[in-house]
Amino acid sequence: MTIVKLINLKWQQVILSLGCFLLLIACNNSYQTTNPGVQPLKVATDPTFIPFEIKTASGNLEGFDIDLINALAMPAAGIAKVGGFAVQFESLPFDGIISALQAKRVDAAISGITITAERQKTIAFSRPYFKAGLAIAVREDNHKS
Repeated sequence: MTIVKLINLKWQQVILSLGCFLLLIACNNSYQTTNPGVQPLKVATDPTFIPFEIKTASGNLEGFDIDLINALAMPAAGIAKVGGFAVQFESLPFDGIISALQAKRVDAAISGITITAERQKTIAFSRPYFKAGLAIAVREDNHKS
C-alpha cells in the first residue's frame, strides 16, 4: 500500500468510528446511566451474516458489527460514561429487523443493512460505515444469458 492509501484508510476509520459514536448517542437519549435497573440499549442483529454477525457454538455473538457496538459501549472507551448505556443484542431474522425498529421493539439495528430509498422512508440511517458492492460471480466459461 502506498502512503496516501494508508492515510486515506486511517481517515476512513476515524470517520467511521465518529459516525457510529454519534449514532449510538443519538439512539440513546432515554438512557442516562449504566446504573442497575436502567434498561439497556436494545440492538437488533441477524447473526447469520458472516463475518459481520455470527452466533458461536457457545451462543455468543461475534463479528465486525458486534465488535463495533461493543467497542462503543465499553466503559474503558469513555463512551458508556457519556452515553450511559449498556447493550442488549436481540437476534432477529433479517426480514424482521426493520419492522422491529418501526414498532419500537428495539432501539437500533446493526446487521449490514443496505441503505435504499424505500428503507429511508421509514427508518433513519447513520452514515455508511462499510462500503458494499453487489456483484454476481460466474465461471469464465459460462456464456448463458
